Amino acid sequence: MRLTVLALALLATLPARAETCLRGVNLSGAEFGETPGKVDTDYT
Repeated sequence: MRLTVLALALLATLPARAETCLRGVNLSGAEFGETPGKVDTDYT
């Protein structure tokens, strides 16, 4: 019984130790216009 509880406790902690995998699209480039440009005109 104790071994089962210990095994379940160890398995429950595995996802917490997994590394975060970040995926997606970087949208920061959408805020920039011509370079060098003027503040509040070509970029924010």
